[in-house]
Amino acid sequence: AQTGTPPMSLLSTPPPPSLTEARQTGWLWSPVAVFLISMATTAVMWQVEVKEAHELARTKSNARVQELTVAIQHRMDAYEQVLLGGASLIATVGTLSRDQWHDYVRHLKVSEHYPGFQGIGYAEYVRPADKAAFVQAQQRQGLINYAIRPPGERAAYGPVTYLEPRSERNLKAHGFDMLSEPNRRAAMEVARDTGQPAITAKLKLASEAANSASFGFLFYVPVYRGGAAPDSVNERRALIKGFVNSPFRMEDLLKSALGSNPDGLRLRVYDGPAATPDNLMYTSESVVEPAGGDHTSPTVPPLHVHSTALSLHGRVWLMEFELPHHHTATIENTPEDLVPLAGLVISLLLTALTWVTMARLQLVRQSARHYHALANFDPLTALSNRTRFQESLEESVLVAGRTGERFALLFIDLDHFKDINDTLGHQWGDKLLQQVAQRLKDGTRSADTVSRLGGDEFTVILRDMNDSESATHVAQTLLEALAKPYELEGESYFVSASMGITLFPHDAQTSADLLKTADQAMYTAKRLGRNRHQLYSPDMMESNQHRLRMIADLRLALKNHEFHLVYQPIVDMATRRIAKAEALIRWQSPKRGLVGPVDFIALAEDTGLIIGLGDWVFDEATRQVADWRQRFEADFQISINVSPAQLKRPDGDLRHWISALQEQGLPGQAIGLEITEGLLLDINPSVTQQLLSLRDAGIPVALDDFGTGYSSLSYLRKLDIDYLKIDQSFVGTLKPDSDELALCAAIIVMAHKLGLKVVAEGVETQEQCDLLLAAGCDFGQGYLFSRPVKPGDFEALLETV
Repeated sequence: AQTGTPPMSLLSTPPPPSLTEARQTGWLWSPVAVFLISMATTAVMWQVEVKEAHELARTKSNARVQELTVAIQHRMDAYEQVLLGGASLIATVGTLSRDQWHDYVRHLKVSEHYPGFQGIGYAEYVRPADKAAFVQAQQRQGLINYAIRPPGERAAYGPVTYLEPRSERNLKAHGFDMLSEPNRRAAMEVARDTGQPAITAKLKLASEAANSASFGFLFYVPVYRGGAAPDSVNERRALIKGFVNSPFRMEDLLKSALGSNPDGLRLRVYDGPAATPDNLMYTSESVVEPAGGDHTSPTVPPLHVHSTALSLHGRVWLMEFELPHHHTATIENTPEDLVPLAGLVISLLLTALTWVTMARLQLVRQSARHYHALANFDPLTALSNRTRFQESLEESVLVAGRTGERFALLFIDLDHFKDINDTLGHQWGDKLLQQVAQRLKDGTRSADTVSRLGGDEFTVILRDMNDSESATHVAQTLLEALAKPYELEGESYFVSASMGITLFPHDAQTSADLLKTADQAMYTAKRLGRNRHQLYSPDMMESNQHRLRMIADLRLALKNHEFHLVYQPIVDMATRRIAKAEALIRWQSPKRGLVGPVDFIALAEDTGLIIGLGDWVFDEATRQVADWRQRFEADFQISINVSPAQLKRPDGDLRHWISALQEQGLPGQAIGLEITEGLLLDINPSVTQQLLSLRDAGIPVALDDFGTGYSSLSYLRKLDIDYLKIDQSFVGTLKPDSDELALCAAIIVMAHKLGLKVVAEGVETQEQCDLLLAAGCDFGQGYLFSRPVKPGDFEALLETV
């Protein structure tokens, strides 16, 4: 007992009964407590997961709704342009035959380029005194039984005169007096009195069967005698000639713009701001329910309802998108139903293990995962980082070398991503990068490796690619996915990508060479216009070396004053007076000779040299116009071309141009700016503000190469464009009764309706000049008047006028 060791009798003596019971009770309740706590935690996690899944579904459905609404708006803008073209044709040509109208619509290929059209028609505005003669004229054109219906005397008639295509359904509508029906008449009177396009309230189309459940609307564009809309309402009523129109079935319109069932969303469209049964124009009745799923009954409220109002030519459509409960998991792939089962399993396991051991093991695992992730994965996108990519690429080379497998490497760089950071900030730029990463993962297989090298550079290792066609097919699919709109701050933004493609072992046999060739192919894609992919070819190496030498020479040229300007007259078509000039830059290189702008402007834009070059052009043109305004014409103007890179310059804005004009005592009208349609497709708020600031200073803006791009009429209004320049590709083949003449005439009438002047580029023959003058073109530019010449030769032209 003195050694500190208790005797055997004490070791074998049982403890008091009360203590034994207490210990047994403690061991019994410990696993029970763990189980109950675990299940309670599971229940909480389940509720949180369900709530987050629903919230995520609502957020993404709202984003999808915004995208769908924009798609409808864009489709209606396209329809408007088609109808304006038809109105311009009728106003320019005058009386058309039915075959001429058929040929015009056939050339448009509306079913291919503008799906959703039921037809394109024209309704003559017929006064009672002209009714009999009008009917006889239609019968002489081949419609023997043509008559204005319904019969009866009215103050005016609006019978369907032409309607293409010549389908059986459209033939039924010929002769129908649109002014006889109040709904149609209301829209036609609005179009007539305002001079602007107008649409009807919901109606049953004349071509539909009486028992059809389909509703639609009509789109009207007024046509006036003499072309442009008169200034006053009384004059517009007196000179109204008719209405170009198109009927639309809501079901066809929405399917062409959105698809039959956009992401399981139920859609209702109401004519007006109120969601009432009488206003209902369309409801999707073909929502596909998931097999074996929970078929939500009509009495169960939807998970989410999103309503948005769409304003269209005097009408308001209420778009109501409904997200049913059973589509949550389908849309988001949310496994919240697995949470209870997983929680039960985990709870049973936790009761069999000690909390201390599990906590320590979990801590070790988390630490290992954390350090592994830091070393191998990008923290922003969770993609493989540069280190992990290098390891994967080298591993792919080794494996392919042993097995004979072929694979492809894609090098991806986002186009103009810096604009997003500069405009919205890096926080939203990071969110866009995360969406890019997700789209790349969604568009590749699990065996492929997607990595982010840093910034806006990504790579994809495509394994088991036996030919270039397979690799380019994947690249094109990824390009289309990346070009879709990104929802940031409630707005849609567009960012494209340039991709380089290299193949192992055809193009390179080492990881370093593969990365180099893919990078060169990517830069070639950027030089060829961006938003495209490019396969590597050996001549790219020589091309890149030539490019580097050209860039070095270009830097020296700006420093050594090797550039000069030439000027091409812009002539008033009516008076043949030289009204202004366009300044064009030339490079007289000591070792290359005369270099045209097509060979160096793109390089200057890519390298940022266009900023300094553009400032030099402005200064030189300003100095020249000040001299010519003093010596020749007090209102003379010189226009200069402005690159998109100049309007997105990182060092601020172009206010120093305005200051330079003021310092020389020149008004803003002394210098004009020419921008291309391509800039409007990639426009952002900062560029818009730049253009509007220049316009506020009185500097006019011209839209160059009009007709070759896809600019929206809304931008012409928002940016207050002053001039449209018809691209020379239309003017060069101009002939009487040609499609090009009809298009040029349509552009001129449309521009005049919007208050814009028109300049035709590439005028080379007197016949082209006469046709353009007859169509109402304001100004001409081309070799017929003069080639671009040096200042001294241009002064000689001014002196001879």
